[in-house]
Amino acid sequence: SVEAKRLSVGRGRHVAVGRMDQRRLQSRLEGGRVLALDDGSLWEVAPVDRFKTALWLPREELLVVRSNNPFHPYRLVGERESVEAKRLPVGRGW
Repeated sequence: SVEAKRLSVGRGRHVAVGRMDQRRLQSRLEGGRVLALDDGSLWEVAPVDRFKTALWLPREELLVVRSNNPFHPYRLVGERESVEAKRLPVGRGW
């Protein structure tokens, strides 16, 4: 985990955060609708953000932070873009 107070989320925008988890992208599934991270977790990307993950490559470093979106309560922050997402339960058969 990483401690932080302000985090850039691209295009001059910042969010205030407490704790962040640093992860790496393992793979993109279903055209980027679902992301698998290096810790085995699966994340469903918010529909409005799915086009952003098209350029994300495996091994890209991501930060996982909380968001204010009740439907996608996390933000996955990459080097160039960030997306809102929700963690999927284990064992969904992806």
